[in-house]
Amino acid sequence: MLALLLVRHSTVVPVSAMIEELWNEDPPRSAVTVVQTYVLGIRKRMAEFLDVEQGEVADRYLRTWSKGYLFDARDCVLDVRDYQVMAEAARCAATVGDDRRAVELYTASEALWTGPPLLDVEAGNPLTAELTHLEQLRLVNQERRIEALLRLGGHREACPDLARLTAEQPLHERMQAYYMYALCRSGNGIERSRSITISPN
Repeated sequence: MLALLLVRHSTVVPVSAMIEELWNEDPPRSAVTVVQTYVLGIRKRMAEFLDVEQGEVADRYLRTWSKGYLFDARDCVLDVRDYQVMAEAARCAATVGDDRRAVELYTASEALWTGPPLLDVEAGNPLTAELTHLEQLRLVNQERRIEALLRLGGHREACPDLARLTAEQPLHERMQAYYMYALCRSGNGIERSRSITISPN
């Protein structure tokens, strides 16, 4: 439940989503009460860790809303939030033509990934959907980084990443095309590829 709150940070997570996360389609009659008890337990652990009152945790971090709870991450170090912020800044940089800065920001955001997210958490349906979204977002951002790097002429530098990404995503046609293009432009292809337009998204 805490993982779901963190992944959906700064947005209200309905109690109904928490119930589905914990019990899927077979919740007990006491599900709402149990969720409330779990939230109190999370607040207690956070208060002990931060050495503050539980009321401060409720006001500042894990807030109660009319039909759910919100984890406010503004005062926290949260990798998923930092990743999203840097990736969006990178996308904006590419949009205005600053590909070098875009590559730097995408690379910095990628460094926050140390493995599959929440590997030690048994995810229910809502959390599984969020993790799938994160993985897809990561793939899109990797593609955008490669595009910016290719626009800068970094064909040789892009090849190792493209080799890995095409192996991991064998059905990703655009990534396969970028790999062939990068190989040809770096002198590793049989012949030069045709012109490929790589526009910032």
